[in-house]
Amino acid sequence: CTCNHLTSFGGSFFVAPNPIDLAQVWIAFQNPEDNIPIIVTMTTVMGVFLLVLIWARRADSKDEAHQNSIVMMQNNGVTKSYNYMVTIRTGQRRDAGTTANVFLALSGDVSESGVIPISTTTGAKFNRGSSIDTTVCLPMNLGSLLYIHIWHDNQGQSPAWFLDDVTIRNLQTGGQWNFVCDRWIAVENEECRTDVILYAASQAELNNYTRIFVKKTSNDLYDGHLWFSVVAKPPTSSFTRVQRCCCCLSLLFCTMVTSCMFYNIKGAADDSIIMIGPIKLSLREIVIGAQSGIIVFPMNFFIVFLFRKSMEAREKLDEPSKLTKKLRAGKFAFFYNECFESNGASRRMCRSGVFKGQVLYFLAWFLCIATSFASAVVTIMYSLMWKADISEKWCVSFFLSFIEDAFLIQPIKVALLAALLAFVIKETKKRKKNNYETLRNGDTDNFLDDTSEKGSEESAKVTNERRPPNRNFLENARRMRIKQIKTNQVVKDVLFYVQSAKTKCACYPSFSLNHEDKDFYKPGWEPLDPGTDRNNVSFEECPQHWRYQSARDLNGLPVWGVTNIYPGGGYVAELGYYPAKAYQVLDELYSNSWIDRHTRAVLLEFVVYNAQQNLFSAVTILVEFLPMGGMIPYSKIDTVRVYRYVNTYSTLLIASEIIIVLVIIGSLYLLIKRIYKQRTLFFKYFWNWVDIFQVLFGLASISMYFIKLASIQTTMKDLKLNPLVFVNFQVTVFLNDVDACLVAAVVFLTTIKFLRLLKYQAYIKLLDNVFARFSTDMSWFMVEFTMWLMPFVIFENIVFGTKLEDFHTILSSFQSSLNALLGSTYYNDLKDGDRVMGPLLFVGFNILVVFILLNIFISIINASFQR
Repeated sequence: CTCNHLTSFGGSFFVAPNPIDLAQVWIAFQNPEDNIPIIVTMTTVMGVFLLVLIWARRADSKDEAHQNSIVMMQNNGVTKSYNYMVTIRTGQRRDAGTTANVFLALSGDVSESGVIPISTTTGAKFNRGSSIDTTVCLPMNLGSLLYIHIWHDNQGQSPAWFLDDVTIRNLQTGGQWNFVCDRWIAVENEECRTDVILYAASQAELNNYTRIFVKKTSNDLYDGHLWFSVVAKPPTSSFTRVQRCCCCLSLLFCTMVTSCMFYNIKGAADDSIIMIGPIKLSLREIVIGAQSGIIVFPMNFFIVFLFRKSMEAREKLDEPSKLTKKLRAGKFAFFYNECFESNGASRRMCRSGVFKGQVLYFLAWFLCIATSFASAVVTIMYSLMWKADISEKWCVSFFLSFIEDAFLIQPIKVALLAALLAFVIKETKKRKKNNYETLRNGDTDNFLDDTSEKGSEESAKVTNERRPPNRNFLENARRMRIKQIKTNQVVKDVLFYVQSAKTKCACYPSFSLNHEDKDFYKPGWEPLDPGTDRNNVSFEECPQHWRYQSARDLNGLPVWGVTNIYPGGGYVAELGYYPAKAYQVLDELYSNSWIDRHTRAVLLEFVVYNAQQNLFSAVTILVEFLPMGGMIPYSKIDTVRVYRYVNTYSTLLIASEIIIVLVIIGSLYLLIKRIYKQRTLFFKYFWNWVDIFQVLFGLASISMYFIKLASIQTTMKDLKLNPLVFVNFQVTVFLNDVDACLVAAVVFLTTIKFLRLLKYQAYIKLLDNVFARFSTDMSWFMVEFTMWLMPFVIFENIVFGTKLEDFHTILSSFQSSLNALLGSTYYNDLKDGDRVMGPLLFVGFNILVVFILLNIFISIINASFQR
């Protein structure tokens, strides 16, 4: 071997992190618009963090009421007492807690305790994951416990209860018994029971593999897994959700830093790849993973460790025990002072423990905030140096890998580790040790002598009156609960419906101009071959019916339907002049599904000519297809007189049109002359504006007249060249309608000016005075009239909206009601729509609105006229 250096393999074992060029970072910092991805990413992460933090704080406030609680229960009037600590644990499953009242009865080889009401006396709440510690004082020793009888009264909104286990400890002798349940106590179960008898568990039952595996897995996921525990933290855990949320932020930012440090920017290939079947392992990836773990794991593990230890220290050392904390309050204070606070060194140890807990607590917060801030700053510096392209790629790769690791790989690792530990460990998992003191009989005797003399009214009395609910009550409760479950399941099925049929399921939207199909197709809506030039495609490959034609190609205009506005273009099929040709075209269209689920509107257009009346009628029949599958028909007939000067009155018509043109030109001359004389003063008067618009509309009508004549000539020329081909009259009809509107505007303004000339006539002046007098009364009458009319309008729309077109909307119902006031009758239509409600509506409307309200309207006019 002639190698004299170790550079190639020794230097590449440890992967150096990507360097940070501070000068380049400073330049990029001055141009934040070039680094939008990282700004959006960091802002989103912090925004989500703040929202989760607010939710976590509220959840912590609720968990504070569900912490491990100790409640004291005693039996008054006894001179000797045996004390038992009863610990009841609720499972971690969803909705495992109960709102019902819980009762307990203990049975030993010597005696029985009778019924012990837990919830009704102590106010204990059995929430999900809770652990309730209850001290029970009994007048006799039960001996070795054989079994317990525990039940609830099935009260409250959520009485179902998943009981985990019950642990009972004799505080005098130190004896302990475990009772395993691990099942639901609810009426919806097959047994339909709210009570259960649990026998003392043997060592083999406590060491059951399945039980240990489930407990280990649930505990590691709900309490040990940092991300899952933010949502599913046990209420008994002192490691709060807020602290877990902040630790998650620190872990996320630290992971982001390590990802930036070893991100392969240039995409360098790694030659050291090991193939193990389908798995590829790279030495570079292994080294980077180890280096990242060394950077991220110790600090975040230490922060979590400090939080847990600080809370445990504050819990354990703030008081000698949870029991003595309860004894210290109220009438138990003397007992606490005699039995537990006689040693001054113990008090000093408490204060020292609290101080240590506070130091650890603040140190954990400092490290968490400092780590998060420093990691975020370094991540931003890397992204500023990389620019937008590399930052986007890094963000996508990082979050995909992070989500995969946190929510897929880590839970699998937790389950595998729990399975391994449950197999190896053959003894029951030790729970967190409680500092429950073993009391001396003499101490309890003195304690109960005093309490029996005082006769505490708040203490719970052991009673035999509350027994499990009877069978009839449970059966009724079971039927009601099953109905609730089925109702909830129906709601879930409606909200989260899953398509299970083995067919294609597609949603088709309504028509939109932006999504209009304009491609060429083969028959049957088959796409053309790739690379086909649509301008040179043959009619054999793509017939005329399957080619999109624009509105300009068809000489058409948009069509206003009921639900939408459709452009003048589309796929056109000409039916021809003869019926045989029409049937042939229709058969071809039907066989190739020319109308399918994607069709949104079909228009049938044709033109008829009445030679006797010299009228052309352009007929448009529109059928709109709704996305849900329904159809809405709509028809329109426009009649046009194309040949205006072919009858006996043509000379008079031409003369009248020439006179109108001369009058409009003369009015224009006079208007210009007045404007020239009065200048700006001319535009201050309303009637001058009427003259201006009258002349403008007149000139527009003359221009539109000649435009319409040119369109008519072009249309008739096309019709004469090929009478067997369809000629579109849409443009001609549209110009005729515009011309009619302009003429109507001129006539309207002329009528207004004519009425102005009549204002000094006696009757017109009288009418004007009457209008001025009843304006106030009429305003209030119109308000009342609308209030009486709208119930009829709404009723018509609800009852007849799906049956009669005149009432299909609120607006159309309102129009139809006003038409009825003017004399139109809808009796036959209403009767056909509903044989009972139709006539009743017609009679009620005419009596109330027509006879009564219209007579009130006339009375107001008469009263104003007399005044």
